[in-house]
Amino acid sequence: MVKESHELSDAADMLLREAEAALHALRDTMRKAPTRAARETRQQGAQIELRSYHVVPMRLQVGDRITDESGEWEIASRPYSTAGGKSVSASVRKVGQPATMEDRTWVAHERIRVRARLSA
Repeated sequence: MVKESHELSDAADMLLREAEAALHALRDTMRKAPTRAARETRQQGAQIELRSYHVVPMRLQVGDRITDESGEWEIASRPYSTAGGKSVSASVRKVGQPATMEDRTWVAHERIRVRARLSA
């Protein structure tokens, strides 16, 4: 009975790890998928734009880009939670002006539209 219990526990652990790996691979694929317009301009030698997507602030990664009324910003530090997990902060720097840095704060449950960093 104990042996069967351990076997079931091991099988569940393996399935959980496989699901996490599949989720990670899917997320990477979504970040790298070019848009339809980019495929059309590819023939003209233009740089491929990556599809934008929406994430909760804790899922931001260094290099992701966000745009607001003041311009385009790049995430410069890993996000961290404040105020009991109700808000998330990260340092951002203005694209093209690395000396211009700010700390930004978002409500933890609201999704943000971002573009993944461009692969060089």
